[in-house]
Amino acid sequence: MGINKKPYVMSFILILIGAFLVLNVPSAKAGDDDLDLTGIIKSVDEKQGTVTIKVLSSGCEGIKKFNYHDTLKASENIGKKVRFALDSEICNGNEIYRIKRIYYRWYDLSGERK
Repeated sequence: MGINKKPYVMSFILILIGAFLVLNVPSAKAGDDDLDLTGIIKSVDEKQGTVTIKVLSSGCEGIKKFNYHDTLKASENIGKKVRFALDSEICNGNEIYRIKRIYYRWYDLSGERK
């Protein structure tokens, strides 16, 4: 008599599904109420404390102005692609949001590492 493989196959499939679900649970990238975006720094106004970024992330695309506390660091990275976290869950129209943190990625526009 042969071994009934059906229970083992079903167990294996359930384990795979469980592992897939656990590994694909979204994690908070910057915080629970933050929006994580990518874009290219276009300009910085140190007097106003604003940074203009060409946002590349879907749902918030376009050239947007944001408040940011470290304009000196941002001004050193004009033209660079960055990832940044907004102090908001949404990105609407022309509203000016506050950037909590900028994650500087040292890549030029061609994608080559500098």
